[in-house]
Amino acid sequence: NAEGTDKNTVLLIAVLQKNAQTKVERGENSGRILSHVQIVRKLQKAALNGNNGSVNVALPRGFDTQGWEIIGFLQNTANGAITGAARATLSNEVSAGASAAIKNSK
Repeated sequence: NAEGTDKNTVLLIAVLQKNAQTKVERGENSGRILSHVQIVRKLQKAALNGNNGSVNVALPRGFDTQGWEIIGFLQNTANGAITGAARATLSNEVSAGASAAIKNSK
């Protein structure tokens, strides 16, 4: 496992849309436009195998490097503690791979 982690630690990859708007057609908010930020469109769990590795993440429809971001974090499943996190550096060549080092905060 990654340095400082135990059998209860998992790597989670979140694909976030930075912002979006919804035009409400019915109900109490009918006619309003609601704004949303940091919307998790995909959350994927990856097994830890040593200190290095790679994960393939299928990107959602409409993904672009300007309006979206990818965040990885280490979580202890026994107590819910987040022990490390990083945001991937994205370029226009996302298909070539995005990378981020996730450091354990222990």
